[in-house]
Amino acid sequence: MAVNSASNDPLVYDQWDKRIRANDDDALRNLCLASDGCGIFSLCNAVHALNGSLPDAVRIGEWAMCIGAYQPGEKGTYRKALYDNVEREFGEELGFRVAGQFWGTVADDRLTCHLLLGGTAVCHVPDHFLALVGYDPQAGSFHVLESKVSLRRCLKRDGWVAAERLSSGYTCVDWYVLLEKR
Repeated sequence: MAVNSASNDPLVYDQWDKRIRANDDDALRNLCLASDGCGIFSLCNAVHALNGSLPDAVRIGEWAMCIGAYQPGEKGTYRKALYDNVEREFGEELGFRVAGQFWGTVADDRLTCHLLLGGTAVCHVPDHFLALVGYDPQAGSFHVLESKVSLRRCLKRDGWVAAERLSSGYTCVDWYVLLEKR
């Protein structure tokens, strides 16, 4: 059976959550997390799956906006700016480390080995980020937490996805960051 298939905790940070979409809080509206917060939500999903902590997406989004790592309405998350700084700001509090950022695919041994050893990852696919929280080598599939389910990507909010699926089209992984417990 797969190692690190996330906890049995059903929490998945979800951009479609009505509390996010309908929130009248000015900070949240200005952050546009419901429309372009996939980078922030995927980080929250990966950290939560890693160790059960409960990251505050609004707080992380506000901080990321202040340092230029998140620009709502522009292009969303700027991954290098976010992951070069997020551990220093939230790593101790949320119990994680950034173990590296890489251009690559789901076929990379460093990614699959990291997941098998209990780490998680945030990966980039065309115009989107999602969290990888487990890997099953027998099935060749990854446990994906998707913060914004769409017909375009055809992924479930929480499910296992074949490596082939994460290697083509709108779900083709081209970059990832590895997270590990602190």
